[in-house]
Amino acid sequence: MRRLLLAVILLALPMAALAQEVAVQEIDLGEYLELLQADVRQQRAELMGQAMELANTDEAAKFWPIYREYEIEANKLASERNTVITRYAETFMSMNDETANEIIETVFTLDQEQLQLKKLYYERMKAELGAAKAGRFVQIDNQLDMMIRLQIASQLPLVKKVQ
Repeated sequence: MRRLLLAVILLALPMAALAQEVAVQEIDLGEYLELLQADVRQQRAELMGQAMELANTDEAAKFWPIYREYEIEANKLASERNTVITRYAETFMSMNDETANEIIETVFTLDQEQLQLKKLYYERMKAELGAAKAGRFVQIDNQLDMMIRLQIASQLPLVKKVQ
């Protein structure tokens, strides 16, 4: 478990460094988030593979196709979340109530969709690998999501509402 924690910390370091680079370079925020997401996807799959502790090739043969399908769907939600983050970054200095509400409602919807997606893939993995392995997948995925969200949230300033 310490190896996983260390790996997750190492996953976050490039994100912090890239965030600082963005402040120096003028780069499209949406483009930056997509580049960051691509890097995270690769590292995430590697961490997932290590942390899942699949016992044999039979388990791996069952796990990876399901995980790849999950990853495709999760990446669609991540792209939508990146769009929301970009909108927020463009408007946070002059946020009005209408825009703030639209952004928050979209975030709530994306959170619900992500939870439904995890439930769906938990059930699929449970059917193939059992509840313990499926639960482990959910735990690892949640930990990685929290690390990524914390890293992004730490870089976003609070709203400056227009009076």
